[in-house]
Amino acid sequence: MKEMSSCGSRQRPFVREKKFIIKIGEKLFNSSQDVSAGIWAYGYTKRVSLVIKNDAMHHNFEEFSKAADAEMQLQNKKILSNERVITVLNSCNDPQRSANCLVFFSGVDDVSVWKKKSEDNQDEYQKLNMTRNAKMTRIVAVGLKAVDLSKIVIQPVGIAVKVSQDYSDDDASKVVEAILKKSVEE
Repeated sequence: MKEMSSCGSRQRPFVREKKFIIKIGEKLFNSSQDVSAGIWAYGYTKRVSLVIKNDAMHHNFEEFSKAADAEMQLQNKKILSNERVITVLNSCNDPQRSANCLVFFSGVDDVSVWKKKSEDNQDEYQKLNMTRNAKMTRIVAVGLKAVDLSKIVIQPVGIAVKVSQDYSDDDASKVVEAILKKSVEE
């Protein structure tokens, strides 16, 4: 699942982010024989919600890469805002238990977009909590602009990974290690 950077000169960041996600998919499929992955790019999709089901999962890199190309398209206007995406994700159901991990990519400049309004001025943030209806055992929040997304995950299920804006091979490896529940060093 991916939120892509805002309008303006969007083509270049779009292509780089798409290649990075595909590179992560390639590393993930090369890491294990028992991998499947789905994709929903909320900043680049016409669908307003994530559908988790067996036939939406891809079982090899070629299928995943084709799905990423098909799913990730520049849109004239945003279908879903950054502010609402966490609520939409948390309300997803996965009755067949098709997925056990969500990777949330975000190109926000800071996490304040998910800050809750509280009467006591405490810093509270919306949290990725898909464990209620989808029984996720791992949630990886990836900050595409080296932004720390740790305020929107609930540990130990959730982990935040910051990646450099050059989307290096090491950055892709860090994300895959987090998906596979290996220790990730900042």
